[in-house]
Amino acid sequence: MSLYWRKYKTNQNTNLPQKIMRPFWHPEAEELDDKVFSTILSHEKPKLIQYIILFLAIFLLYFSVNGLVLFKKPFSDITIWNDSEAILFTSLLTMMAISFLLFYLFFKVTRKKVLSFNRKKHNVQYAKGILLPSYTNTNYDALSGAIECYKNIFGKRKTWLVLNNQTEKYKIRLYHTYGSPQELIGYWSFIVQYMKEDAPLPDVPALYQYPDKIKGVVSG
Repeated sequence: MSLYWRKYKTNQNTNLPQKIMRPFWHPEAEELDDKVFSTILSHEKPKLIQYIILFLAIFLLYFSVNGLVLFKKPFSDITIWNDSEAILFTSLLTMMAISFLLFYLFFKVTRKKVLSFNRKKHNVQYAKGILLPSYTNTNYDALSGAIECYKNIFGKRKTWLVLNNQTEKYKIRLYHTYGSPQELIGYWSFIVQYMKEDAPLPDVPALYQYPDKIKGVVSG
């Protein structure tokens, strides 16, 4: 969470019960059937650091390649090189190697972070870390839902639906809105019903082909 946003002292950290409270809703799904629901956490993608890494990678590669092209000493007999020439050649190769590592890091940073709810295994898979994220699985029962409210220095409000892991003190931010948090509670209602393995599936368009479904809370 950027320092641009700070917690709003009123109605923050509202814990959500394991029950349906609003009409079902979910964000765009990467996969959604009677076994797995997965979605991309686009807000978890770094906004600036990836471009810094890419710029450094291109700069080092350009500098090292041009340096090697301008290096006039024959590679067939390095015994005639003096110390400064050997150091320069080694430095250029090191820069090139670092540039390749930075390109690899850029690839890792820009990969989509996918959050998956596995209904059959009753667990949640998510990525931890920013630069080199690794995926971990947590039992769904170890997580609790909450609504958190923030506002920026200009008073604009942002509301998050989060999953809290009380054991590891880890937080998964699922989705946010700048308007009413009602759609977030609809998303939570969808998750609650979906993760009941032996219960009917939530009645949403993406699950139309399954006969055993249940309606959410009817609005109005």
